[in-house]
Amino acid sequence: MTKRGQIRPSAPILVSLMLVGGTPARGAIEPSIADRAKSEIAAVRANEALIRELAGMGEVSLVIRDKFLKLRKDATPEERGQLLAVWNADYAKVDAENTKEMWKLLSGRGWFRQSEVGERTASLAFDVVQHSDDLKLQESVLAKMQPLLADHEVRGEDYALLYDRVAIQDGRPQRYGSQGTHCENDKYAVPPDVEDPAHLDQRRAQLGMEPMAAYLAELDDMYGRCEAPAK
Repeated sequence: MTKRGQIRPSAPILVSLMLVGGTPARGAIEPSIADRAKSEIAAVRANEALIRELAGMGEVSLVIRDKFLKLRKDATPEERGQLLAVWNADYAKVDAENTKEMWKLLSGRGWFRQSEVGERTASLAFDVVQHSDDLKLQESVLAKMQPLLADHEVRGEDYALLYDRVAIQDGRPQRYGSQGTHCENDKYAVPPDVEDPAHLDQRRAQLGMEPMAAYLAELDDMYGRCEAPAK
């Protein structure tokens, strides 16, 4: 996947008054690096409970998926059917619980900014939404994420993944080709439902995503043999 961007400062930092031309106002005192560090840690501690809850939900979701995919990767078609039954009976409960909790955490507020909870935690929270079966939650979060793109407060790849997942459920073409559901010769291929395929890599690059060929190779490595839906 694409590399994570630099994390922006997570707390307001006192700045000196500036004269026209950028010269510090006479008598103004700029905060020391120690003061800035104290301000940063105070902001993190103020959001500590939220960070712990978001990161915890996201990590549990990722760990169970990682273990499940390792079992599924080289399984036979019959074994994959058995694994799917186990997923539906046991693993899916985690997504349902996370969905309910995410609605509570988002009540009356926007999406979690990277400068607020940290880049990793914000992306873990996104993973919870991405794997939810609640389309209304996904649509709500997508709308909350969109205005944060310009300020680099959300990862472009996260936005693209959620945009495509919502689009598919709404019966619209994917924009970034992130939902690898198309198989050719047991390998993942560019989905046929991508809008303007000729400029797909260009759109992906605008959000800091890797070229489509590299992404498809990662899907093959992560999921193993690609199985086309039964006709």
